[in-house]
Amino acid sequence: MSDQLSQLRQSSVNDSNAPEPYAGIRKRPFRTEVLIGLVLLAVGIIAAFWIRQSDQKTVQVLGVNREFPAGHVFTESDLLPVDVSADVDNQFVPVGSLSQLLGGVLTVDVPAGPLSRAAVREAQQVLLEGEALIASAMDQGTFPPSMSPGDVVAIVTTPSLSAVDGDTKQLDERAVVFSISPQNDFNAKTVVTLRTNVSVAERIAASGPVHLVIVQIGGAQ
Repeated sequence: MSDQLSQLRQSSVNDSNAPEPYAGIRKRPFRTEVLIGLVLLAVGIIAAFWIRQSDQKTVQVLGVNREFPAGHVFTESDLLPVDVSADVDNQFVPVGSLSQLLGGVLTVDVPAGPLSRAAVREAQQVLLEGEALIASAMDQGTFPPSMSPGDVVAIVTTPSLSAVDGDTKQLDERAVVFSISPQNDFNAKTVVTLRTNVSVAERIAASGPVHLVIVQIGGAQ
């Protein structure tokens, strides 16, 4: 009997010394570094999504439906709106400039697709009967700095230095800005070429400094 009691006591001692289930597994606290990493990951995902959405923004510009050789005269059927990325739209001709290109003669080959501003600068307008291209060397302050080819302008003449008596006058004829050659090291004035009635040339030549006033931004017919 004593032997049995001894075995029971020994078994009870052994059971008390046995490791408890999962005793070696300790619960780890939630670390701050993990939280920061999750936040940075979320910010990165949002930024990547925003950049992708920004890249996908498009605007419409003027394009041509096929390749055109030098010497081609633009008609409305040649031109169509084309979608380009908003990041590069300033390299191409805006849709609002359609009427400015009609009747223009290309002096360079133009590929199909968006029409670049550089190619348009090479185009020469076909002059109608009685029209002429008139160049005038102008000082700063005699025309709006934002003036660009295609703008419709009113011409204001001032008396010449040799005139005994004269008044500042606004001519009845309107003109379209054909080109602008800015000042450079060899020319202290800006040369503005106007497309207008040939009779205006004589009055501009006989007057003093000429001033230009924008009456319509682009869209010249």
